[in-house]
Amino acid sequence: MTTIASGMLAVALNAAFRGWHVLPLRPGRKIPLAHNADHCPATGPCSDGHRTWEQRATRDLEQVEAHWSAHPHHGVGIATGPSGLVVVDLDTPKPGDPPLPAAWQAEKVRTGADALAVLARRAGVEIPRTYMVRTGRGGWHLYYAAPSGLRVGNTGRSLGPWIDTRGWGGQVVAAGTAVAGRPYTTVRNLPVAPLHPALFQPLLTPPRPAPRPVRVTLPAGRRTAYLNAAIRRQLGYITDASTGTRNTALYRSAVALGQLSAGGALTDIEVIDMLKQAADIHIGTDGFSAASADATIRSGLRAGAARPRQVPA
Repeated sequence: MTTIASGMLAVALNAAFRGWHVLPLRPGRKIPLAHNADHCPATGPCSDGHRTWEQRATRDLEQVEAHWSAHPHHGVGIATGPSGLVVVDLDTPKPGDPPLPAAWQAEKVRTGADALAVLARRAGVEIPRTYMVRTGRGGWHLYYAAPSGLRVGNTGRSLGPWIDTRGWGGQVVAAGTAVAGRPYTTVRNLPVAPLHPALFQPLLTPPRPAPRPVRVTLPAGRRTAYLNAAIRRQLGYITDASTGTRNTALYRSAVALGQLSAGGALTDIEVIDMLKQAADIHIGTDGFSAASADATIRSGLRAGAARPRQVPA
């Protein structure tokens, strides 16, 4: 860079320098600037298959500079999962919130910060001091490092009233970005502390079980060596896909098997069932949901149907 960065470019670069994966937000909103699989342009980051906003989030400084130099009005979000973060969102009451249970009322809880203080007292620990952001509506974002080897997703309010968390599948607005004219600001510029196991035990879910083999059931007349090899190869691409490549692998295999379905070797129902079984082992990882997997499968089948492929005799 030949000049000092400013505005949203500086915000995005600051987050990326910390090793956090950033993504563009719609101007003035919390919503990622993204498209779904059905409207994927199949260009740029999606040239090899549809990628979600979480998969496209980056800490590559050249990519960050290129995007926000061209689009300085885009807000900056931080993809918490790829960044190795769990962000605890301490909110404030909103009109229409349900009444608190009696136990929380007895503790005189009025905000998410009050609720977290109660949880810390019950656990006999102090709330770890860490990087903290004041949100546009007067709440707080506490940034913590996710435990090694565990995938922490998003939660609603399972910890307590007005406490949400963002992990895999979630994102937060970066400090320096404004939403509806209200800025998010850094109030503690500290290193990110580890997620305290005693204080946040409900978030620490066990690892996913080992993948189960995909069941392939086809009429006997179609069980040719070629077809079985093609099916198992494509399903293997999905089950063996690593972090950041799972959606792409699912799309490519859906295209390949969609070609065989269009050529009459399989039915769409058979293909969808096999692909869903293979994708199931990754549901809940990398922001990979059942809904996004279904959308990717449909998109891949449509692309494959345009190029039918026959099984050799």
